[in-house]
Amino acid sequence: MKEVKFLSGFKRVLGAWDPGYQGCLVEYDGYRWHVGVEEGEYPVLLEDLVYYYPLVIKYLGLEGREIAVSIPAETFLKDKDTVSLMKERIEKETGARTVVYPQGIIALAGLEIDTRGGILVLDGGFNTLNAAIVDREGEDIKVKWLKTYYNELGVRDLLEKYFREELLRKFSEVPNNFQLLSRIFTRGYVDTGFKKVDVSAEKNVSLEVFLNLLLRRLRGDVARAERDVNLIVVVGGLGYYFKDLKIESTKEILVPEQVEFANVRGMYAASGLPSVDFGFGQVKAILTD
Repeated sequence: MKEVKFLSGFKRVLGAWDPGYQGCLVEYDGYRWHVGVEEGEYPVLLEDLVYYYPLVIKYLGLEGREIAVSIPAETFLKDKDTVSLMKERIEKETGARTVVYPQGIIALAGLEIDTRGGILVLDGGFNTLNAAIVDREGEDIKVKWLKTYYNELGVRDLLEKYFREELLRKFSEVPNNFQLLSRIFTRGYVDTGFKKVDVSAEKNVSLEVFLNLLLRRLRGDVARAERDVNLIVVVGGLGYYFKDLKIESTKEILVPEQVEFANVRGMYAASGLPSVDFGFGQVKAILTD
């Protein structure tokens, strides 16, 4: 078993082969593609995920296999047509037969949790936040409330709307580039070429503002759902940022180790199959022989 991850960036190759490209070239939909490239096309809409999924599966060498794949939880539970379309497109283009799981919720299958009753699962990715309240009794998971927030509470918003704005208070120019901002945020400094400038204060301010906004929004929506919550589980890339900040809560907050792999590990635990968790910013996969 091997865990892998790469960027959800795809670039069509037009013209001659680029000898400087180190990865493999994948044939799909009449084009040749570079996969996992920073400067490529990224999925923005759900329709983009459906379109690019076969390309990801080809890149991973999973054609003709039985595999597990993921899709946003709200789509999984409320839009069966899109789920069917995705399954059909994957099988048509790659020959792979799929078992589909809801992102966020499926992470619970890979976690040892003793809590009974209401669990609030937060799956924060590049462009989305999937929030669900579930009741878990043994292996039985029942969804009691569900909401997906698109393009407002994802990691991209943290970095581009909040962290970048703080950086602009210190620097005259800051490119609006997610990957660059992510590297600066992770390192905690800006390399100007002559010296390293510490930006930990800007990082902490933007993180506090963003997470407090996120939690206020969630508190209101969860309160209106009138569901009891005994435990909060945070998965996806957002979990890294929860670890960086002390959050006042009367509820226990669980952030699993290597939190960005929580979904794909849950998929593998539930299915025993090669598993692909395709998000708007990154792809995580578990590959088997």
